[in-house]
Amino acid sequence: MLVLSRHKVALVLSVLAASWVWQPFLSRAADVVTVYVVRHADRPPQDRLTVTGLRRAQELAYALRAEPLDAVYSTQTVRTMQTAAPAALASGVEITPYGGSGWMPAQWKTFIDTLRSGEAGSRILIVGHSNTVPELLELLGVQKRSAEAYGDLFEIRIEDGRALLNVRRVEVLERAGEVEFQGVVSAPTDVSAIASTKDGSLLLLGSDEVDEDSETNAVDVLRRIDDTDSYELLHSIELPVKDAGDEIDIEAITRHGDASVFYVVGSHSYRRKSVANATRAYRDNLSRFVEESPDRERSRDRLFRIEIDAVTGALAKPIREVVGLRKRLGRDPVLEHFEKIPSKENGIDIEALASDGERLFVGFRGPVLRHGLTPVLVLDPERPLSGELRYVSLEGRGLRDMSAVEGGFLVLAGPVGEPSLSSAVYFWDGQTCMPGTRQPTDPPLGTTTRIGSISAPVGSAAEGLLVLAEQPEAFEVLVVYDGAAGGEPTKWHIPKPHRAN
Repeated sequence: MLVLSRHKVALVLSVLAASWVWQPFLSRAADVVTVYVVRHADRPPQDRLTVTGLRRAQELAYALRAEPLDAVYSTQTVRTMQTAAPAALASGVEITPYGGSGWMPAQWKTFIDTLRSGEAGSRILIVGHSNTVPELLELLGVQKRSAEAYGDLFEIRIEDGRALLNVRRVEVLERAGEVEFQGVVSAPTDVSAIASTKDGSLLLLGSDEVDEDSETNAVDVLRRIDDTDSYELLHSIELPVKDAGDEIDIEAITRHGDASVFYVVGSHSYRRKSVANATRAYRDNLSRFVEESPDRERSRDRLFRIEIDAVTGALAKPIREVVGLRKRLGRDPVLEHFEKIPSKENGIDIEALASDGERLFVGFRGPVLRHGLTPVLVLDPERPLSGELRYVSLEGRGLRDMSAVEGGFLVLAGPVGEPSLSSAVYFWDGQTCMPGTRQPTDPPLGTTTRIGSISAPVGSAAEGLLVLAEQPEAFEVLVVYDGAAGGEPTKWHIPKPHRAN
């Protein structure tokens, strides 16, 4: 490990002070130099990163994504090299070793001179240790800061010989525990939607496939067992369809207001029939792909209103279908062009639903439009034809679910098709992110903040998000996974956006 003793730091500072470190440069390779200094990510007792540490290293690379790095420096330990590697790879630069117990003050002066002058480039990353990062900050001309906390990213901007420090956070979303669903839920490997009563005592689950045994589309009602993280299945509420086996493709459920009123939405998607069966005749596959597709399943064009008893979970009123959402999609000047495109090919695919107590926010997994804008339809559930289309910026991802929180929404986002992008959690203020100068009558410019990526069990995708608790610094959320046994319900700790990148 690099060791910087107080004596050695003092010697280096005296040499620097005698030369130029406190004066404007006479000449420099870059007008402005930004040096990022960070402690290595989370480690066990051994010299390597933990799983959380490896994920934090990926998040570090993401945090520095705005422009390529010109140079990446690391001490010669496994944990610092592992921390630096994703950022170096993303920028296409090699990791340059630095430091060591044998480095003399003259070598440190040369190193710091190279950084501050811009000879090493205008954007530089240095990965160090908890006992060396404070000394590096001092050598670079800013106040020493503790580096005991994993994830503190020190950004030093050097211009005209003066150094300014900004501290950022590189967060990693962490699992906070597992939740147990007792009893066999409908279509147990296809859980795609989740909501709860206001007090959290009852959960509602939905699946995007028909239950094979009953051939029904059902919303399962589960009750929390005392104050544990276990829920028992009470009963299922069967949603009406025209013919047995019709698939609603339930993708999202949300509670609307303080009462136990819920809305359940189908995907409203078209599909192209699969030709993955290589043993099927070529002409049969071609016919499925071209002539029999895209296939509209009208049973997916559904939006239901469900009202339950907040104690027993039984239906308090008959299920009512809200008519008009499909017509609204077909009339929209943007969405009409995607209406008949299969969902896996960037066609219409509703997968998220949230409520602010008055309006429903209908989120789309697809289409994802130019500039990475994804549509969200805001509507009065009693007047769906009058909905307003807004756009949220999720860096090319589509919405998988969303939940209203103070000041906006937590958004679970993922890829439209094959998982080339990770799933991630964002905070969105609810306003449209369409860019442009505003007139007084125009809506304000919306903002999104990426909080972090979220992992999934092999062969599954994060599909449903429920906020369990909102704390001063973080949210506790429950995520369910489509493709995992029983939805593999998992609690996550989500930092609030002011603590994220």
